[in-house]
Amino acid sequence: MPIPQSAEAISAIYRRNIFPDMRVTWGSHPNHLRHNDSPGCFRCHDGSHTSADGQTINNDCTACHQLLASGEEKPKILNDLGMK
Repeated sequence: MPIPQSAEAISAIYRRNIFPDMRVTWGSHPNHLRHNDSPGCFRCHDGSHTSADGQTINNDCTACHQLLASGEEKPKILNDLGMK
């Protein structure tokens, strides 16, 4: 990719992630991905967030995620996606 196109791409990425007028930058909020450094999904999917009518947010991972492989040494899905 030529340098001018690279600069344009980097600027576009920056504009999608940094909002100086709102004082929001890439590091403004903690990273809640995974469960190693933060409760991740379980900040809300912990069974304690209940609506007025008594419903709680489901804590089953498949409520939001579709698991394509789990515990496989060489999952077929990686080959199907051209990643192996």
